[in-house]
Amino acid sequence: MEPGLCLTLCALGGAFWIPALLLTFIAGKRRRSCTALARGVVVDIKGRSTSDGLTFYPVYQYEAEGTVCQGKGAGKSPMPLKKGDAITVCYDPRRPQRSYIKGYDSRVYRVLSICFLVMGAIPILICLGIALLN
Repeated sequence: MEPGLCLTLCALGGAFWIPALLLTFIAGKRRRSCTALARGVVVDIKGRSTSDGLTFYPVYQYEAEGTVCQGKGAGKSPMPLKKGDAITVCYDPRRPQRSYIKGYDSRVYRVLSICFLVMGAIPILICLGIALLN
């Protein structure tokens, strides 16, 4: 196999693994710092137009350390949450305004990480398969 093709395929695969690792790191850091739980409620659903269509973001409120805080969840289409839904919020006790929706935001990050890992593995596996066949 031509070395240039091999390097190109490996670089392409690595380029997909970088966001996968970043998303995994961000989700892990968030999980480690947001250790307190609170009951929250979805107060609004915001929509934003993207190249893939319309993406929806839940806006939620919760009380942490006696203060009412507000957060915005990860974008999804279609939106599984509705205005008024009760949710569990994980927040950082040192910075109560840092939060995420338990089970919702972490699932979005996990799915994206897996997608990027798989897309990155494809060109690397193709490169390895061609090299082994030669």
